[in-house]
Amino acid sequence: MITISGNPIFLLTHCFPFKDEAYEAIDALKPNEDDAVYWDAELRGFGLRVKASASKAFVIQYRNRQGRSRRLTVGQYGRMTPDEARREARRLLSEVERGLDPAEQLQQERNAITVADLCGEYLAKAEAGLIIGRKGSPKKASTLEVDRGRIARHIIPLVGKKPLKDLTSVDVKRFLEAVMSGKTAITVKTKPRGLARVTGGPTAAVRALGLLGGMLTYAKEVGYIEHNPARGIRKPADKRRSFRLALKGYRDLGHALEAAERNGESYGVSPCRNCETEMVRSRLREFVLAAR
Repeated sequence: MITISGNPIFLLTHCFPFKDEAYEAIDALKPNEDDAVYWDAELRGFGLRVKASASKAFVIQYRNRQGRSRRLTVGQYGRMTPDEARREARRLLSEVERGLDPAEQLQQERNAITVADLCGEYLAKAEAGLIIGRKGSPKKASTLEVDRGRIARHIIPLVGKKPLKDLTSVDVKRFLEAVMSGKTAITVKTKPRGLARVTGGPTAAVRALGLLGGMLTYAKEVGYIEHNPARGIRKPADKRRSFRLALKGYRDLGHALEAAERNGESYGVSPCRNCETEMVRSRLREFVLAAR
């Protein structure tokens, strides 16, 4: 170690022949009752902080555009060599010269909203009736219960820790493939004697992706992200259940329709526009009568 004007400095990159001596000097530093920072004489704003706990870390100190003094840890001594610390410090200090604030950027990254944070906010808004569904009305309680299950069993395990701003279309595609392949398959105990078997598969993947895409649309609307990374992702067909009535079933349907009309009761066929309802009723009546 060399002392100039009473301040210890370290023989780092610019004193390469004495590199070993620099390590010895750093190792020889003993902690004080308070934290102490030893500044390098060659790179202004670069130094080593020695805490009272004896931990040592390379730091930079600078003033941002607002004149506020900021200190940022570059790396821990032992995990980062003096050469590596100097190079990284020089890079960060050059950003300061360009008007950036590395400490502020790091804080923003740490505070960045994650996909899991978005899920919590989305559910809270939906429970308050502030999320409007496809039919122009708030989500029903039964729908929200299904959403909670998909979030807890598919979305959060796979992408929950991902910062929202860093989520890409590639991440969403991998999410879809993971659910399709059964990566999130699990058996969950729901009640004292109840079990929920999550198997994954194409249908589960499509519907989980639909929910994730809806939440990302919300995130775009409130300004968290600029574009929806789920948009345009190709997905398998959603195999919704369907069935055909047997002949007896159509006869029973016909009797029920006739009884409803005799009693003045109304019935609808959904989804239909109002102007199409009567036509559908007429066709159903003809079909049922023909089946008798």
